[in-house]
Amino acid sequence: MKILHVNKSDTIGGASVAALRLVQAQRSAGMDSYMLVQEKTTQLDYIFSTTQTELKKKLNLYRLALEKLMFLPYEINPEFRFAFSTSNTGENIVKNKHFKQADIIHLHWFNQGFLSIGSLRKILRSGKKVVWTMHDMWAFTGGCHYANECNAFMSECGHCPFIKGEKENDKSTTIFRRKERLYAKAGWTFVSPSNWLKQIAHESVLLRNFDIDHIENPIDLNLFKPGDKLALREKYHLPPEKKLILFGAMNISDKRKGLDYFLRALHLLKNRQISDDIALVIFGKSTTEFRSAMPFATYDLSVIKDVNQMVDIYQMADIFVIPSLEDNLPNTVVESHACGLPVVAFDNAGLTEMIHHEEDGYLASFKSVDDLAMGIYWTLFEASAKQLSHNARINAEINYNAREIALRYNEIYKHLIHGNKAY
Repeated sequence: MKILHVNKSDTIGGASVAALRLVQAQRSAGMDSYMLVQEKTTQLDYIFSTTQTELKKKLNLYRLALEKLMFLPYEINPEFRFAFSTSNTGENIVKNKHFKQADIIHLHWFNQGFLSIGSLRKILRSGKKVVWTMHDMWAFTGGCHYANECNAFMSECGHCPFIKGEKENDKSTTIFRRKERLYAKAGWTFVSPSNWLKQIAHESVLLRNFDIDHIENPIDLNLFKPGDKLALREKYHLPPEKKLILFGAMNISDKRKGLDYFLRALHLLKNRQISDDIALVIFGKSTTEFRSAMPFATYDLSVIKDVNQMVDIYQMADIFVIPSLEDNLPNTVVESHACGLPVVAFDNAGLTEMIHHEEDGYLASFKSVDDLAMGIYWTLFEASAKQLSHNARINAEINYNAREIALRYNEIYKHLIHGNKAY
């Protein structure tokens, strides 16, 4: 049985990382697993790119630009430009030789000019067995990747907060209805890495009648593991005596990541006269304005592309803070726990099921700056660091074991091929 995973990239973005880890976990378990991407950045021979020529690269950029340009008349705010995908342009991968050879097509994240809704229709018509791991909410909304406080997808999208005007039937309605027509003929299986996303997908009009399984994202527990904190701090020239708070994301400025709440919580901590005891380590795309707003000594490591360096960073920190307002199953939490790093977050969305309050981290009341500051303080100065670290690692071993997750997916594939659902 040959499995072909389909994703926009093999490394860029959280879904790419999760998809590649799943492919590697499956291959380690003896499964015939490959990956088809539009943007390939690795040299791995089991990852295939649809972009083979300079002309194709230009065509990819054209598709992305066209999608965004066509949405400009509807766009309510440039900040949301990549938070909403119309998926009106895309490739036809059905003709790709690797697609033709596969028994299972496993979809992941494919927006921004890779696959369109029309591309999905061609996949449906091919008759291939399809599994779709949802890394956000796009599969069952009228275009947004995270709906925030909107729940229109439970009936029919319209009056979209990402779109100009107050029309009952707007661009999101059009996209919603296109998906509705597509799914009416699709016998696909959906998978959610979090129970949170699985539950709201079941509540949506588009996916309420589909099989939706819950399988977490895997991680290599032999790579992501606790390390020598003091030796690593010496290597990166970081203060050995400080309590190091780690914060980062692919794009720190994304409002969904909760930066404003994090900054306000840090300023509350600053008032507790512990500035000499704390330092911040940040990674990801940020701005000078963001860095200058930090009330503690800050070490900016910028964008990290090397996985071994990322492991080092987790291993030398004391806590990881992720004040996201909406998240599925963020890799940063999985990685932190695997490295024995406790996590402080808001008690909401997928984070609620990842973090066990006061066992391997702290779940602050949603959007409570006071409680977020309290969680950071408690984790750093009151809790047993050794016990939190131990619990975090155990949590990762139980929930994100790569081989077990690979085998759970294999049961889904076997059911699709042979019809023997035994999981």
